Amino acid sequence: MALAEYFQFLDRTKVIYGPGTLESAGDEVRLLGGTKALIVTDAIIRKLGYVDTAISSLKSAGVEVVAIIDDVPQDSGAQYIQNIYEKVKGAAPDVCVGIGGGSVIDTLKMVALLLKEGGDLLADHQGAYVQERPITPMLIVPTTAGTGSEITFAAVIKDHEAGMKLSYVSHYFGPNTAILDPMVTLSMPPKITAFTGMDALTHAVETLVSTEANPVTESLALGAIRMINKWLPVAVKDGENVEARGQMLLASCMAGLAFANSLVGIVHAVAHSVGAVAGVPHGLANSILLPWCMEFNVDAAAEKFALAAQAMGVALTGDDRADALAGVEKVRALVAQTGLPIKLSDVGVSEDSFEDIAALTMGDGSLFTNPRPVEDMEEVVELLKKAF
Repeated sequence: MALAEYFQFLDRTKVIYGPGTLESAGDEVRLLGGTKALIVTDAIIRKLGYVDTAISSLKSAGVEVVAIIDDVPQDSGAQYIQNIYEKVKGAAPDVCVGIGGGSVIDTLKMVALLLKEGGDLLADHQGAYVQERPITPMLIVPTTAGTGSEITFAAVIKDHEAGMKLSYVSHYFGPNTAILDPMVTLSMPPKITAFTGMDALTHAVETLVSTEANPVTESLALGAIRMINKWLPVAVKDGENVEARGQMLLASCMAGLAFANSLVGIVHAVAHSVGAVAGVPHGLANSILLPWCMEFNVDAAAEKFALAAQAMGVALTGDDRADALAGVEKVRALVAQTGLPIKLSDVGVSEDSFEDIAALTMGDGSLFTNPRPVEDMEEVVELLKKAF
């Protein structure tokens, strides 16, 4: 891979890894200067007891828990986030703690923004790099291994009234601290383990071939691909395997750090739109679309796709295109091995929705760094037909 003439690489998150490290949450919040914590989570994680562990740690460190939000839905919405802010702002939390998957983490980021800046999430803060100063400090404990949101600079929020997903991007949306504790991922069901893992693989593959890729992000992406190929099937089959869970958490974080710097491409653009129109979970949409979008891009990035294939165990022949296509089939085999659906029709997407999905896709910023330009809606519709 050729060395880029110029690039930047940013990371503002302290990452702590290890079984049982959730118990260090209180000390880490104190290091951030926090004294009054808001905890954001969902109902399932609350029932599993991880929030109680965090509360105990916070109290032991002298941090008061002033509010707990434990009903974050799968596709958190802008209106829901605005309501959280109105509910908790009077308690004046000075640190935000998120325990959960991608929706919880993205919700927390936007609440942390509003606690710092106030205003209306849609009217005042929408867009990329609108926020130009630090927001309320955040500590994140991811309970899934897929989104990488614990280390990225973005949040994807659904505007339910408009029927579309919105991306909020700023370097200041990168959390201050991420605790990667594999013990909190042991309870993930096989299906969620599978599609969040495929989400992480999609991040790694797309950032590898991004037009903004650089040697650092490429190395992180290839490392993540190698780890996911080896350990995702193990984690799906044996959810109590702590090593597999830890490897997947690290791979997800590495892929997240890579795509936070080099961004993604057409898989995410279409998956965002499929999620907005048809309500398909993001990781599941990525899993279905990834091999089809790799084929779409193959002639624009064959050499790098061949490296991805090699990271997944494909013996290279020296023919980049053939090796890249062998990598596509390896991805399809991994999806099948994890038991996930392989077609959009399997997850309730209707052919009648293709035009709406394509129209949203054309306005998605993820297309800007795709290695092959997307010329028009018809190309997206044809892609959807193949994946259907």
